[in-house]
Amino acid sequence: MTDKALTLYEARALAAGGNDAGSYLDSIGKTDLATLEQTEWTFFLSTILKGYAEAMRVAVASGEAPF
Repeated sequence: MTDKALTLYEARALAAGGNDAGSYLDSIGKTDLATLEQTEWTFFLSTILKGYAEAMRVAVASGEAPF
């Protein structure tokens, strides 16, 4: 697998999803992913993906160039 640089859209969306997931972890008082229950893990991943997707939708709708 080769390294691929993230586009500006991807990098911003990844950060947004990560921030949302971090806020979720803060809200449940956990920072060690190994201690998450299955439902917490699933919600954590879902939060990342939803945050990423929403940020991508906003970025694409903005019309800003992704580079």
